[in-house]
Amino acid sequence: MIDEVERPEPMKVYKFWLRAQKGINDEQKRLNEAVEALYFALLTRLIRYYKTLENPTDRIVIEWDRYRDEYNVSVMYSFVTPHAYFSLECKGTKQYEMQYYIDDTIHTDEISRLFKGLTFFDRKVLRTFSEPFPDFFQAALKCQQQHIRQL
Repeated sequence: MIDEVERPEPMKVYKFWLRAQKGINDEQKRLNEAVEALYFALLTRLIRYYKTLENPTDRIVIEWDRYRDEYNVSVMYSFVTPHAYFSLECKGTKQYEMQYYIDDTIHTDEISRLFKGLTFFDRKVLRTFSEPFPDFFQAALKCQQQHIRQL
């Protein structure tokens, strides 16, 4: 059993996506809605792909609806696998973006192929990690137990 990391009581935060609902023009609103729809289209493809993997440990994912998360003002949704990271975020500029990282594994080409046909309007940002991605994933498993599932 993995030890769960204790977290402090959450502070009340005002999520950036809520601010974006009120203070943007129609064009920006449509763009945000498009980025959000594209993120969930990609997520559907990722889930479908991961369900086909033979190795059960490859199918362990952390999926977290963070629209109401009180710990982070910018992240709206996270999907993390042993091989990749995807999050939908709203920055302080009230612009949605999709952050991603794909680790160099045997799954890299297939995961990259899942982006085909999805244009994120230059709102797709490669995320960097200060530690090797497998270490990040293992640490995330320890502190995000309630969001872990096997596809």
